[in-house]
Amino acid sequence: MKVENISYIKYITLQDEAKEDYNFWLNNHKFKPVDHFKLGDLKACKFGLIKDLQHAFIKGVGWVELLEILALYTDLVVKDIAKLGIFTIKEAFKFIEVEIESINQIESIALGHAPSADEQHAGLERFEKYTIFPQIDTLALGNVLNYEKVKQLDYLTALTKLSYDADNKRYQKDYQSVIDRKHKK
Repeated sequence: MKVENISYIKYITLQDEAKEDYNFWLNNHKFKPVDHFKLGDLKACKFGLIKDLQHAFIKGVGWVELLEILALYTDLVVKDIAKLGIFTIKEAFKFIEVEIESINQIESIALGHAPSADEQHAGLERFEKYTIFPQIDTLALGNVLNYEKVKQLDYLTALTKLSYDADNKRYQKDYQSVIDRKHKK
């Protein structure tokens, strides 16, 4: 069977045998990242879009969910995207994946820290299930009524605030250690 760049709408209506050929191609072909959705640098997007996309990639959601996330924050319409070729959509998703991986690296450097043995012993891993929630909650100052406002922030503004808070917290901890050492002498 010849595999063509058929629309997503046509793809979901294929019979199982034909769909297997496409699934093999979609799962094994090295698609290049292409910004078909004209999103540009994702760091210039809304904080909520980035967080929702990060969460989606962590969970491993499907195409429909990713399209719905994009539709929430952009002018893209799911029905229009579904008319595009599946290889075109796959290239666009590859672009988003590469952008999110870059953002994850930036956040790891700016916000991450190696947990201490005490933190690990206390059960720090129990917070892993919350994925993006702590960042949203922190920026909303714990007020659930502010979550949607936080998601509308520019990503770089939100990242700068989170980075500042993380640096300030590390400084306060280090400063307290200096003071404690002085008092022990």
